[in-house]
Amino acid sequence: MIAVLAAQKRSADTVPSAIRDLVDYRLAFRCATRDASDVILGAGQATRGFSASEIESSKRGVGLLLAGDPDPKAIKCYYLDDRAIAERIRNAASLRTFGESGDRR
Repeated sequence: MIAVLAAQKRSADTVPSAIRDLVDYRLAFRCATRDASDVILGAGQATRGFSASEIESSKRGVGLLLAGDPDPKAIKCYYLDDRAIAERIRNAASLRTFGESGDRR
């Protein structure tokens, strides 16, 4: 089973450790504090030098990925701002064709 858990507010109440510890892949984007980063990556990671709070706010799509290895790796994800998303939606809508009944396919 693949589960995706996401939270904007990172706290022990939002992501209980009993659930977090069941998730092998964890991705922490920029966090405001070292403690918030540790909620996602695991207690003590910030002390070991792996804190998402050190990611610059201008670095959109950058995060720390914890995936099987004890040390998180810095990664860059594909990032689309609101304007780019709206542009892709308009493009996708223009590519749709109408069927015989007039319904979009």
